[in-house]
Parts: sequence; structure tokens; C-alpha cells
Amino acid sequence: MNDEKEKIKRRNHFISKTYLEKFLDNNDTLYVYKKGRQFFKEGVAKKDRLVSVIGKDGLNNIGVKSNLYIPEGDFKLGKNIFEDFFNDEFDS
Repeated sequence: MNDEKEKIKRRNHFISKTYLEKFLDNNDTLYVYKKGRQFFKEGVAKKDRLVSVIGKDGLNNIGVKSNLYIPEGDFKLGKNIFEDFFNDEFDS
């Protein structure tokens, strides 16, 4: 970590984009279920339960949670150590 103030990566993927890319179909589309019980109540049409994501750029908003890998307190190796590790090991 350098002396400059570290920019903390707050949008963390809990499902790797590299992993999700494998599920894009021939039209470069991924279908995912919407989050929430209201979408699974009786009478909700199947098409209203799904979101279609187009292309690799569309995966930026899938499987994301804010501040997921940020350690609490003073962390000598930097606040991004876990995000950087997962990015280097799994998304490269």
C-alpha cells in the first residue's frame, strides 16, 4: 500500500463475473431471477420474475453487494486486500 489515500472498492461481486460469463447464451444474454418474495407469489407470471442481462458489461450489476470484502478497523495490508485477491485469483 502506498502513502496516498487508498480508494476503497465498495462494489464487490460475490459471484465472479468470469464465472457468470460462462452462462451467457448464443445471443450474449444471461437470464437471472429477480430478488424478493413478491416475484414468487402465486399469480406472478414467469416472464415477470426474470431479468435479462445483455453482454459482459451487463454482468457488472449481477451478484454485487456493497462493502462485502472490506475489513473493519485498521488493516495494514489495505482495505482492498480481499477484493484484489479474488480479482487476481478468479477474474484474471
